[in-house]
Amino acid sequence: MEELSEASGVSVRAIGDMERGRSRVPQRRTVVALAEGLRLGDAEREALLAVAGTARPTRAVAVAGTVVPPRTVGDFTGRERELTLLRAAAEGDAAGGAAPVWVVSGPPGCGKTTLALKAAADLAGEFPDGSFVVDLHGVDGPVDTGDALVKLLRALRVSDRRLAQEDASGRAGLLRALLAERRCLVVLDNARDEGQVRTLLPEGGRSLVLVTSRRPLTGLEDVSRLVLCAMAQDEAVDLLRRILGEERADAEAEAVARVAELCGRLPLAL
Repeated sequence: MEELSEASGVSVRAIGDMERGRSRVPQRRTVVALAEGLRLGDAEREALLAVAGTARPTRAVAVAGTVVPPRTVGDFTGRERELTLLRAAAEGDAAGGAAPVWVVSGPPGCGKTTLALKAAADLAGEFPDGSFVVDLHGVDGPVDTGDALVKLLRALRVSDRRLAQEDASGRAGLLRALLAERRCLVVLDNARDEGQVRTLLPEGGRSLVLVTSRRPLTGLEDVSRLVLCAMAQDEAVDLLRRILGEERADAEAEAVARVAELCGRLPLAL
């Protein structure tokens, strides 16, 4: 990011905000500067400008917690047991069981969001009515539950006219009804507490909801819980090998193992 900042004239902070998804609608001049810094060809430059243009929402929907599709995680490593549990939940739900809600909790940096996004990407084919991700920003400026509710309903193609006809309670009931009759996967990422997510959860049906939080949200009833901790040492080393490249990592295997230990085997630190 520092190199791109120097080449483009765009600040490191601005680039970082875009990389983390906090800034989804950069100004055109910013995109042009980034294209020049990246030395893009004409076709690539126009493609980037086009994508940036289509990402610009209207003022009415420009709120935090934008619903986005799940993305793949290229260097995802380990967590086989956890992924197996979530896949079993999806398959069990398809067989007609109660709509599962899973709370994935753990300390900062343990990979809660990454696990949820990996599961959502892997399981997207199981949910023909759509997969959605809402960042609730529970740590830094929590998203209002009502805003998140409206974003989900719009993602489910509820018209603004219908939304205007419902109060907060009616919108919550509408979301529950839609998730009950459709088969969707929803990730509610970075929840602050039970109150922020309670009205966003289905009461039945065939949808799957994954909630990530630093807290176990023990106040929620009828949910399954998955607690994440540090990775196993071999998984941490494997992640570093993927990041560094196998040849480079294997040349100093002891040092790589030591780095994994010093990082507490936490994915974010690694």
